[in-house]
Amino acid sequence: MKRKNHTNILTVIMTLVLVGSLLAACAGGNNGNTNSAQSGDRGEQQSQTKEFRFTLASEPPSLDPALATDAQSHIVGVGLFEGLYRLNPEGNAEPAMAETVDISDDGMTYTFTIRRGATWTNGDPVTAHDFEYAWKRTLAPETAADYAYMLYYLENGEKYNAGEASADEVGVKATDDYTLEVRLASPTPYFLDIVTHSSYWPVNPNAVEGNPAWATDIKTLVTNGPFKLTEWVHGGKLVLTKNPDYYNKDAIHFDKVTITLVEEESTVFNLFQTDEIDWIGAQAGSVPTDQVAQVIASREAEVKAT
Repeated sequence: MKRKNHTNILTVIMTLVLVGSLLAACAGGNNGNTNSAQSGDRGEQQSQTKEFRFTLASEPPSLDPALATDAQSHIVGVGLFEGLYRLNPEGNAEPAMAETVDISDDGMTYTFTIRRGATWTNGDPVTAHDFEYAWKRTLAPETAADYAYMLYYLENGEKYNAGEASADEVGVKATDDYTLEVRLASPTPYFLDIVTHSSYWPVNPNAVEGNPAWATDIKTLVTNGPFKLTEWVHGGKLVLTKNPDYYNKDAIHFDKVTITLVEEESTVFNLFQTDEIDWIGAQAGSVPTDQVAQVIASREAEVKAT
């Protein structure tokens, strides 16, 4: 559900929450409702402040791409990390950290050229080595990643995860700082869609090595996406601010995203009604069932099929 006079905000916020929204839909989330809502009453003031506000029921347990399995982690993480490809608001994969890709005639080898000049929030350059490190780390048996199976598309990915092959045998290799060669176990025409998943996001080895809790604290979290996590009050809220070093920063229309942690559905709706948040949808709250008919009948909102 969205307010009729403020439709542009939907396209923009979808770049932040699309992955979480899709997961929620697949899992039958939103307490059975397919409604989503966004505020339009603030109008001009909202565009001046360039802040977007919504709620989550709980905070992400970890923002480590290898360990993120819940909707909250994915919703926040998609704003903080940038993979080779990402989903656009229409749900189609488009190049992100990959500037170009060359696919072999047999569909078994993908050669990605990584964008030059992209940096991590600690100042390190983002390189092809970071992707190789992250993918093999997700597959490593000792990581115990629930989504390791998402990388079974790689040659020997499943065998490495099962302890039957070495990391060197996995079909991903940085041939130089900006070239990533990927060999698949079998032709996969939808592989570019697969690499949008969080299990394929890169991580910074300097941040990860020696600190298992690197992604649970703002002081040690290092990311490469369109936003940076600048405030994390555990149990209270998260604040993301626009990353000035993001390669495509001109396409990011918000300077700040504030995520308040609120569990009660009725409280979320009251916050929306009093203009304290701007969005209700997917895992970011839902309109209470007893209020749906009223807001539609009053033409305060409309429902669209997802």
